[in-house]
Amino acid sequence: MTVAAMMLLCAAGLVAWIELSHMAWRYRNPADLIGRRCIALTGMDVTLDGPLDLIRLSPVHAVLKYRGIGLHVIDCDLRHHTNKTSDGIRAVVITEGKP
Repeated sequence: MTVAAMMLLCAAGLVAWIELSHMAWRYRNPADLIGRRCIALTGMDVTLDGPLDLIRLSPVHAVLKYRGIGLHVIDCDLRHHTNKTSDGIRAVVITEGKP
């Protein structure tokens, strides 16, 4: 996450929780992130906040999206065990504990 994005989240009062280490979510098993609070910053500077759900799109590809909303936040490569932000998402913070 960029310093500017973290500052924006701080200004919005959204960092009063324990977060996963800066990039740890990029290598976590996507199933471990189900239900965790995710705060994302879009390319248009919109802040999104809510729990994550996992959707498997194929045996090797899945996405983490906001529960109840179809917006993809994180693309998951199940073959290479890596995750990355989806198109249109600039920054992501995921809490360590589930809400």
